[in-house]
Amino acid sequence: DDVVAHSQKMLRKSGVASADEVRGFGAALIQFSPDLWTHLQVLRRFLYDNLYRHPDILAPRARCEDMIEVLFDRYMSAPDLMGGRWAMQGKMGQNLGTLVTDYIAGMTDRYAEQAFTELAYSPQALGVRDQS
Repeated sequence: DDVVAHSQKMLRKSGVASADEVRGFGAALIQFSPDLWTHLQVLRRFLYDNLYRHPDILAPRARCEDMIEVLFDRYMSAPDLMGGRWAMQGKMGQNLGTLVTDYIAGMTDRYAEQAFTELAYSPQALGVRDQS
């Protein structure tokens, strides 16, 4: 409600009468009141310090980023590991980077962890050929 009430006040005070005048006004007319904006900044700082950038959050996030990077590298170097229609689309000339990205994006967390465990240490995924 604050942003609506304050913005209505700002619009009335500015004297603008059209969308073109709003665009050309040179200052934001849609905004929170200064008091609420101050409170939001305090809340934002708290959330960044205690949630978004908290070590307990960042460590699993970094692990997930590493896992996705390994999956991407393995599938790019060995697209057949995706199997089925995914591997076939890669052979048919679809952009491999886009294909691998879409394949990984469609994974559930559990499936991605399973694939990571299998591919991170798989001789085939690492490009090691059978020596027999």
